[in-house]
Amino acid sequence: MRDADEETNAPPTTSTAPGSAPFATGNAALQNTAHSGFHVEMISEDDFEEDEPGVPMEYKPNPLHIQFFLHYVKLCEIMGLVLAQQYSVALRARRHHAIDLTHSDMALADWMRNLPDEMKYYMNDVKRQNFWAALLHSTYYTTLCLLHRAHMPPATLPDPTHLNSAMSAYPSRNIAFQAATNITAIIQNLRSHDELKYCPAFM
Repeated sequence: MRDADEETNAPPTTSTAPGSAPFATGNAALQNTAHSGFHVEMISEDDFEEDEPGVPMEYKPNPLHIQFFLHYVKLCEIMGLVLAQQYSVALRARRHHAIDLTHSDMALADWMRNLPDEMKYYMNDVKRQNFWAALLHSTYYTTLCLLHRAHMPPATLPDPTHLNSAMSAYPSRNIAFQAATNITAIIQNLRSHDELKYCPAFM
């Protein structure tokens, strides 16, 4: 973090708590660092190096853990944006704007495009699946689902004709349901690998 005159170190959880905590508790309260007077710098791989002159680290960080956390922090930043624009109590009276959806959608697509190979999740390839990628993608699809759920048409429509036209006019419905399907598939894969016990409690 930086204010106008000094620079201090911020714990990495500063970037993740505003997004992950509301998802876990169902509370849309956010920590808005933009209004705090501080500038939060994005964490980098160098932040995990704690070697000191003449005193090397006893345990080197796992590269897979580093990549997970770097991309989790970036995802939580987008997650916070989605919560602020779509679910904030102060904005409930405002209609959802397509421009907000587009910006968040583009941010999520860019995040996915820039994932390194070791953090990509192969839904149907058991041999290439790893726990950290699964955890990361479950959060990604949760964010995607919440983003598009806010732009879905009403669940009750007069007849099937109106339902079909609504689904074609509002692709968010299909995207949200596909994201939910992917979350279920990831959870099933984690269960088959006996890895659910390592997941956060809210999964």
